[in-house]
This record gives sequence, C-alpha cells and structure tokens, in this order.
Amino acid sequence: MTLTRDIWSDLFGKFEVEPAVIDTARKLTFATLLGMAIQGMLGPRKPRFSREIETL
Repeated sequence: MTLTRDIWSDLFGKFEVEPAVIDTARKLTFATLLGMAIQGMLGPRKPRFSREIETL
C-alpha cells in the first residue's frame, strides 16, 4: 500500500526540499481540500427559480 507521504516524498524529494517542509505542505493541502469540501456541503443550495418560472 502506497502512502500519500511516500508519494509526496517521491514527487518533491527531487527538489531537495526538507522533509518537514514537505510534510507541512502536505498537511496544509489536505486541510484546504477538506475545508473546501465542508464549505461546499454547508453552503447555500443553488437557486431553483420556481417562483420566477410560475410567474412566466
């Protein structure tokens, strides 16, 4: 089983970035994606325009 930590190390280890920096960037990215997913679930629903359609 491949861990995301291993994938990030393979991708960004070539640039001689310190492992702590890679780990911080990985955690920040995942936290951002999780926040965006939660925001999408809690956000307002798309307008349905039912009243406008009834008026027409």
